[in-house]
Amino acid sequence: MDIDQHEKLRTSRSVAGYKSAAAAAQAFGWNVSTYRHHENGTRGFGQDHAKAYGRAFNVSPAWLLGLEENREPNSFDKIAALVNEPDEISGEWKELQDALYQATGNVLVHHFQAHQFSVLYTSLPLFHDENQDHWLRPFSKALLEKLANVAPNLICSIDAPDDSMSPTIKKGDLLLLDTGAQDVADPDAIWLISIDGNVMITRMFRLPNGRVSLWVDSQANRSTEMDFVEIRVKGRIVWIGQSV
Repeated sequence: MDIDQHEKLRTSRSVAGYKSAAAAAQAFGWNVSTYRHHENGTRGFGQDHAKAYGRAFNVSPAWLLGLEENREPNSFDKIAALVNEPDEISGEWKELQDALYQATGNVLVHHFQAHQFSVLYTSLPLFHDENQDHWLRPFSKALLEKLANVAPNLICSIDAPDDSMSPTIKKGDLLLLDTGAQDVADPDAIWLISIDGNVMITRMFRLPNGRVSLWVDSQANRSTEMDFVEIRVKGRIVWIGQSV
């Protein structure tokens, strides 16, 4: 651990306007005890926490870790901080986002592998700072705006993990997922779900008495019934791209 790591963190928090470690942790939804350990130097922190703290206090994660001397976040750090928060920024960061859009027509979206949903997300919100160590992919802003009733801050992309939904979805297809969708009412919808830690893409139909029927397109004549409470709904597939 960099000997100055905790001192840099404490200074960054103070400069950012948070009077105490607890105040900062509560403001960003971090575990107060964990953050205090990091700031007091009784426990080191790695890349994941450095990214979260860097975004929160507007400093370079690499600087916090002692990997570079420049305290200011670089352009990529600033762009990453804008993802899924277009209405929460102003000033220089707003100008950076606008420049990215004007130059490419794209915005950045978090990109995951489907299996990550079984191990990364516990009780934390999807876009909590503890869940940010992932790739980013550019998508057309016009495309995202066409997705009806989908909140921009709840969209992420994933790669189809297998051919179970073939021919509708093939392994490697790029998908957009609305993680805010939880109402399983449309029988034509396609969902990303987790059962006992195993993630799968499937169709679902609600049955009486709290049951649900699951089936995949590659085996459309076969379905599985189970209690809905055994399923963790991760989101609804709202756009299907193609393998490249």
